[in-house]
Amino acid sequence: MIRLDEHTAPILARIHAESVDPPWSEASFRSLLRLPTILGLAYSDFSAFILLSVIEDEAEILTFATQKEFRRQGRGLSLLKECLNYLFRQKVEKFFLEVNENNFAAIGLYEQLDFKKYGVRESYYTNSNQEVSNALLMRWDGIK
Repeated sequence: MIRLDEHTAPILARIHAESVDPPWSEASFRSLLRLPTILGLAYSDFSAFILLSVIEDEAEILTFATQKEFRRQGRGLSLLKECLNYLFRQKVEKFFLEVNENNFAAIGLYEQLDFKKYGVRESYYTNSNQEVSNALLMRWDGIK
């Protein structure tokens, strides 16, 4: 794993555009990666990356993406496991995320790692076609 910084923003924006509708801009990634509470990790080939907000013993997954050609190969799952284990060793014990209720692949991935649903944000996401969907709130409470 490599640590991401603001110089990786163009690569992250490109990968994000393949994965999320609407995608985040290069400027958004650059701004986030300048913040001291943001941790960005990726494989050195950028096949998958993750951005988290880490404050004391809690982390929120802000975004997580795998390049199209690397999907369904376990790269995202592997990166997420490594990231959770790394942060758990750093005394981060609670992890949160929001995921589009229609993103069945992501929900399945999180459930594989024992993330549990604990709520819903109604009409949270709007895609480029103006279609609205809910966000599922999920959490993970550390290694059992």
